[in-house]
Amino acid sequence: MPEKRLIDRFIEYLTAKNISFYRAEKDLAVGNGYIQKAITRNGQFGSDVIEKIGSVYLDINLIYLITGTGGSAILEYNQANTPYSMSAFNDQSAPFNTDTPTIIGKAIASKNENPVHPTVHPPAILHPKVITVDSKGNENILHVSIRSAAGYLAGHSDPEYLEKLPSFRLPGLTGKTYRSFEADGDSMDPTIKHQEMVIGEWVESLEDIKDDRVYIIVTKNSRPVIKRLLNRINSLGFIIAKSDATNNRQLYKNYTIDPDDILEVWYARFHGSFDFQAPSDMWKRVNNHEADITVLQDTVDKLMSVIKTAGLLNE
Repeated sequence: MPEKRLIDRFIEYLTAKNISFYRAEKDLAVGNGYIQKAITRNGQFGSDVIEKIGSVYLDINLIYLITGTGGSAILEYNQANTPYSMSAFNDQSAPFNTDTPTIIGKAIASKNENPVHPTVHPPAILHPKVITVDSKGNENILHVSIRSAAGYLAGHSDPEYLEKLPSFRLPGLTGKTYRSFEADGDSMDPTIKHQEMVIGEWVESLEDIKDDRVYIIVTKNSRPVIKRLLNRINSLGFIIAKSDATNNRQLYKNYTIDPDDILEVWYARFHGSFDFQAPSDMWKRVNNHEADITVLQDTVDKLMSVIKTAGLLNE
């Protein structure tokens, strides 16, 4: 097993404290994707970032972070009060069973295969199990089609499965973790139609789910579904999933989701289709009438011009 790098030891701390990469980058005032780039490159931080880490995360073991010795990622109680005492050099605590990402091919995956399940109190921090990056360390957007969605529940944390999915990048959707899903069925029609592409932004905490927004949600018992959500975790202990369907609405009744069953949540940020939908019958009729009026007006204008030229119309 390769020796842990500074970035690996920092991720140990973040995982143990349930701090996401995105939140850590905000805490440290570094750019989006800074931690991910450190993973894929030399695994080191500059001295200014290390200094920020020590000032922001007061219970981190800086000696362990920098040297790999002196205990584990989080200081013991007595160490936290005397962080530079000699006791910090005595490796008396067991190593953490962490979720430290490792690079597998082009995918960055978690060693811990047990999914992170949310609890209501305190709010859970969800972590993507696998992401892929390009040659520069920038995250790709993986696309989950209707066909591949059948295996997504079992494969959402499997690097081999996810590496086979198409990946791409899109201007305006950078700096965070995104995933694309193909809508299956008409439960969200007319907002989202069958086979449209919906790109979601990773939701790191269930508390971040906003009422009446569209999300892609994956639970222990279902493939990805696209629904409009109501967050009732704090008041009622569950989330309500709604459909936008205007036709056959009786087929798409609201239902509740237990937070403990949630594996992934993606906030819908973009949707599009390769199919240009035909207009509705009413719109088509109105549009055709407008075209007929345009032709009629053009005919009248030409007729009036002829009449004027012939002098048949008094000014």
